Amino acid sequence: MAEKGNFLEKLDESSLSESLIEERRLPVNGIVLRRLLWLHKNDKLLPTKEMCSVLFHTELKKIWLRAGIPMQLDQNCIRMLGRLWNNYLLLKKFTRNNISRNSRIPSFFHKRKQLLDFAPKNVADLLRSRNKYWREDLTFLEGQRLIPQIGTMIGYSQVQSGSSSVESETALPDTNKANKSTQYSERSSESDLDITPSE
Repeated sequence: MAEKGNFLEKLDESSLSESLIEERRLPVNGIVLRRLLWLHKNDKLLPTKEMCSVLFHTELKKIWLRAGIPMQLDQNCIRMLGRLWNNYLLLKKFTRNNISRNSRIPSFFHKRKQLLDFAPKNVADLLRSRNKYWREDLTFLEGQRLIPQIGTMIGYSQVQSGSSSVESETALPDTNKANKSTQYSERSSESDLDITPSE
């Protein structure tokens, strides 16, 4: 319990100044919360809704689009970010020996490694209707929902065709499955990514 009790204090000290845009996995609650902490430290007067909206539109939405996973409406995703932030603030507000705080910390501590899941309930149906590699995309999402997360969006160069376009792992054809684990590249900027489904 000591580790969990100190979790909130450690979280305050470990805000994340780097953008999440180049992440190879869909972000988990703990990473998103650290990013919100950094945004809050840099502009304490920024309202929660606006802070969540900025993070969602500038970073999180772009990661999910790059992964090719359908998302809920923007306003619902921003609301989820707001709930995460408000739950953190509520735990911080309680005194250290408060019974309510001590009962909520283990749950909050466990949730920090869970995916901040913006996918709608009918994500499988949406994927199925969008592209022929929907099973790979769904498998990727299911792996991201596990603790610890399994799978990454790996960029690669299509050396065979002479193309230097970068695609997400979820958009690879079935014939390249064996090569996925060995084809790594440096983190690419968002402008280099091709998020259109390949035919």
